Amino acid sequence: MKRKLVKQGASTLMISIPAKWAKDNNLDKGAEIDLEIENNNLIVKSEEKKSEKIARLKISTGAESSIRTMITNAYRLGYSKLIITFNNEQELKFIKKSTKINLLGFEITDIKENTCTIENITEPSNEHVEKIFLKVLFSISELLKSTKEQLQGLERKEYINELEEKIYQYDNFVRRTHSLSKEEDTPIKWIFHSQLIHAQREVFFLAKFVEENKIKVSKEIIKLYEELEKIYENLKQGYLKNDLKRLEEIHQMEKEIILIETYKLFEKTKGKENIIIHRIASAVRKFYLSASPLIGLQLWNTQEK
Repeated sequence: MKRKLVKQGASTLMISIPAKWAKDNNLDKGAEIDLEIENNNLIVKSEEKKSEKIARLKISTGAESSIRTMITNAYRLGYSKLIITFNNEQELKFIKKSTKINLLGFEITDIKENTCTIENITEPSNEHVEKIFLKVLFSISELLKSTKEQLQGLERKEYINELEEKIYQYDNFVRRTHSLSKEEDTPIKWIFHSQLIHAQREVFFLAKFVEENKIKVSKEIIKLYEELEKIYENLKQGYLKNDLKRLEEIHQMEKEIILIETYKLFEKTKGKENIIIHRIASAVRKFYLSASPLIGLQLWNTQEK
């Protein structure tokens, strides 16, 4: 099949697309196609048609955490439709709650007897993944700030719960996007995000514990908590500015906080305050662990491709 080149403007050459090929690929005015140069050949491709990825899940236990974990992981792995078999109204209630809180852009579209369908309705574009991850980072900063106010005796329960839900939702979307991209650095990205969220969860559980027990802690514990804030700030700035030095500093900071300051406080305090110290130390440790895969990602991104 031959086509003549037509000159358009000063330097552009154009050819027409065969009508049958355009029709077979559902192409019309404004549609996008891919052009590839292979040796001395120009290859024209229509946009790849993506098949719907469906997960069929069967709930065997009524535990809310188990249901949430099953649904969340199917979402993270890139499924566009979840068909879930449940046993009773309580399990359906947990499914609805998990869908609303954890799956960004997904909704329940059908319920029949003991089966419901969850589908992608208004999921953000993958182009927005970096902006959404920045929301994760800044929401963790807000969580740290609000938890400190909680330690100082201020009531921030509802705001902390809202932050936790948003962080979890945004993180799920980011990990889902990485799974769908299938890039070579996806495994190390997952490790980084996993460690980061585990650290953030320690802060959240600390806030919950303080709120439930109405504890106002000593100045020494506040000082220890401020060291946790410094660790996280180094991690965040290390990511935002591609600053390996900030990430390397976390290694020394973690040792000083855990091996010196935390141990000293454990010897001086008792009871519930020791639980608070343990939560702070655990968050420090996990933010430290998240710095390692982040260093790996930065080295990966700067290597010669």
